[in-house]
Amino acid sequence: MGPSERYSVCPALACKAEARRRQQWRERSRSIFQKHRRIALKKFAISRSSKRSNNGVKRKIKTLQKLVPNGKSNGLEALFTEAADYIKCLQIKVNVMKLMVNLLSPSD
Repeated sequence: MGPSERYSVCPALACKAEARRRQQWRERSRSIFQKHRRIALKKFAISRSSKRSNNGVKRKIKTLQKLVPNGKSNGLEALFTEAADYIKCLQIKVNVMKLMVNLLSPSD
């Protein structure tokens, strides 16, 4: 028994049923479209943020290479080791300068 046979007694019911089916199909199609759109937008946002963070990391590494003597050395591990050694060296220089200021300044 098909849909047209079910409502053959009243054509108005058949029209209402057909309209309801069409409305349900539209709503289902719309929700599927919106779901796919949300997924696509999330993927786009994630890819943009990862590219942005990659660019930020690359930019920071280049800046560190400019700041550290011998920063153009091989690999990130060597760069970070050089940076750590350079920071230690700078801290020692600052401490030596503080000692010199304390020794050479007139005491009250």
